[in-house]
Amino acid sequence: MRKKTILAVFILLLLLLGGLFLVNGLRKSWERNTGSIIKIDKIVTDIKLKEGTSAKKETDIPSDSAEGGAGYIYRYNNVPIKFTAIYYGETGKREEEFFIHEKKVVKIVDTIIYYEEPIYASTDIKIASQTITNYYLVGDGLFRLESGNKLTKITDIKEYDYLIGEIQEVYRQINAE
Repeated sequence: MRKKTILAVFILLLLLLGGLFLVNGLRKSWERNTGSIIKIDKIVTDIKLKEGTSAKKETDIPSDSAEGGAGYIYRYNNVPIKFTAIYYGETGKREEEFFIHEKKVVKIVDTIIYYEEPIYASTDIKIASQTITNYYLVGDGLFRLESGNKLTKITDIKEYDYLIGEIQEVYRQINAE
């Protein structure tokens, strides 16, 4: 009986220690990613300051919408720093901003706007709702910053593939220049 009690206590200690190491590892990972995101936000602030004095070039972008879309490449000292894609629709629009640092997309700001009614129904367009989602490319991961500063690694394959496809399209647009 004593051997079973000692074995049970030993297993419990291993589980507790393992849990502590796991929690500590997750905390360090969160701190590292949060630190990277703070750095990326500083880079984005710098890009936004440069945007006003950047060369802006319109480019065609593929769009499924009959209303079309537009793309804009921003270059500062001939180096791409931002790409904006705007997709127009009858019931709203979507704007994706890709912030580029050292030839890599580091942040995506995805803004979706819905109108109160379709654009053909009124000349006075009013916004019904707007959602803004921030995505960060940190190390080998793609993260979403949600309301309440909740940082979530993208694990949904459809969302991940969509975003990676959009990033690849940005690189294609910039390299087509």
